[in-house]
Amino acid sequence: MTRTETPTPTNGDGGGDDGYGDGYGNGYGNGYGNGTKLIWVPSRSRPGVRNRTLLDLLRTHGDLLELPTEDGEPLETPWHLAQIAFFLELIHYAWRERNDFYAGGNMFIYYSLAQVRNRDYKGPDFYVVLDVDGSVGREAWVVWEENGRYPNFIFELMSVSTRQNDLTTKKDLYAHTFHTQDYFCYDPETKALMGWHLQGDDYVALLPNAQGWLWSEALKMWIGKWHGRNHALDTAWLRFYSTDGELVLRHDEVEQQRAEAERQRAEAERQRAEAERQRAEAAEARLARLQMRLQALGISAGDNGTDV
Repeated sequence: MTRTETPTPTNGDGGGDDGYGDGYGNGYGNGYGNGTKLIWVPSRSRPGVRNRTLLDLLRTHGDLLELPTEDGEPLETPWHLAQIAFFLELIHYAWRERNDFYAGGNMFIYYSLAQVRNRDYKGPDFYVVLDVDGSVGREAWVVWEENGRYPNFIFELMSVSTRQNDLTTKKDLYAHTFHTQDYFCYDPETKALMGWHLQGDDYVALLPNAQGWLWSEALKMWIGKWHGRNHALDTAWLRFYSTDGELVLRHDEVEQQRAEAERQRAEAERQRAEAERQRAEAAEARLARLQMRLQALGISAGDNGTDV
C-alpha cells in the first residue's frame, strides 16, 4: 500500500505566518480531502528547541506530529485482505505465549524526515518486528517512537499494479533503508512465491525446498502454499510450517482438531462398549446352549453329580 501526495497547507484558524495555528498545528486539518489525517512538520523550530535536529523534535514533541493511518485506497481483491488477516491470525496464535513481537497488516510505516515531508506513505501488506513490546496497541509503526526498530520480516502480496514496485523500489527500500532480514513476495496470478534474505546490504534469493517452501530465518518457520477454504474462499493461500514441516494452525483449526479427536475418542468408546455388549451376549448364548444340552441329558444345571 503506497500513496504519495503533497497538499498545499493552509494556515487554518489562528495560523498566522508561522502556520502553527492553535497549539502548534491544530489549525491544519480537514481541508486536504476526505478527512484524511495529515503529517505536519513545522518549517521552523519551536522556541527552546531551535538547535535540535528535526528528528530530535519528532522524538520529543510528538504533539507536533499527526500521522495518517489510512489512505482510503482499497486492497486489490478480497483475497488480498483475507490473506493479510490469515497471516495475522496464524502468527498471533502460533506465538500466543510470546509478548516480544509486533505483527502488522496493511499499516503505514514512518521512518524518515524525507518521507514525512513528501507524504510518501509506505505500508507493507504484512510485517513482523521482533524484540519489542507486543502488548502496546499501534495504528502505525513509527520508527522514531520505537527506538529505531524496523520490521525483521516483510511480506508483499503482489498485483498487476504493484508487481514492478514490489520487486524494485520496495525491495531496495527494505534492504538498504529498513535492513529487513527477510523479504517475501507472492503473485496470486502466477502462484509464484519469492523470498530474499539480507546478507550484508543486499538481498540474496532463497531457494525452495522439495515442497516449494521458503525458509524465513527471522520467523524460524517455513512459508509455503496451501490449498483450502479460508474466509469463504477456496483457493491457494500462504501458510507457515514449523521447522519439522508441520502446518502451523490457527485457533479454529486447533479447536476443530480437538473436536475431531474427541469425536474419535467417543467413537472408540462406543465401539468398545458395543464389543463388550456383544461379548456378554455371546457368553450368555453359550451358557444357554450348555444348559439346553445338560437338560437333554437329564442333568440339572445345579446338579453336582453326587448321589445321596
